[in-house]
Amino acid sequence: MRPRCRHDLVAGSHLAAIRVTKRWEGVGYLTLFTADMELARRSLLRMASAGHEWSDVIRRIAGGELVVDNLAMVVLCRLQASEVLRPLELQESLAITSGGTTKLIDRLEEAGLVARLAVKPDGDGRGVQIALTRKGSSLLREVLAAIAPKVDELNADLAQIAAEVEAEYSQPGSSDLREA
Repeated sequence: MRPRCRHDLVAGSHLAAIRVTKRWEGVGYLTLFTADMELARRSLLRMASAGHEWSDVIRRIAGGELVVDNLAMVVLCRLQASEVLRPLELQESLAITSGGTTKLIDRLEEAGLVARLAVKPDGDGRGVQIALTRKGSSLLREVLAAIAPKVDELNADLAQIAAEVEAEYSQPGSSDLREA
């Protein structure tokens, strides 16, 4: 069977290149990348790996509490920076649904990591702000202290990736496009 080819124009603020994808009988795709695209691909993979490493640290420090994950830590970081946030502000910054935000806040409140503060004195549940508790602040400090060296490692790895991609794509006689 002959390969089917698809040619797409990929345009962005930093690059413009032709992306060529070929498919053979169940073998897969051949895709060509520019240096910027390759740098983004390798960096994304390294950051995903770091996220998994950080998840392990978070679980170890949290003592296996299922409520404490990367998303919960993002909430604690946002609250530490802002002191209080409305649920809608959290929803928008996390890009999750209002129902997902409510469930996340419920779990964090039940674990004692955040508190709901009533804005309206009449008990209307819609007028609340979310604040970090002492327990949440303590957990956040402990996790950030444990992750700090890993952030340095990630930054060094990303710098190494950038240097490798630059070296690969700047060799004499090399094309701007490379097979991924």
